[in-house]
Amino acid sequence: MTKREHFAVMIMQGLVAHHGYGENHFSMGQEIAQWAVQLADTLVDELNRQAQADEYDVSPTHQD
Repeated sequence: MTKREHFAVMIMQGLVAHHGYGENHFSMGQEIAQWAVQLADTLVDELNRQAQADEYDVSPTHQD
């Protein structure tokens, strides 16, 4: 399982737990899944941006 898939599963679980599943399970399930994947993609992109910024940050993290 990729990080993206793992994040999407966790996000979907949280969305369903918080908002419920609704009466029209099929369409609501598709919408929740799409939302979870979009949020997971956003999270992965942001984590990658931060990791890349950390690679180029040559300033000391602490001073003795």
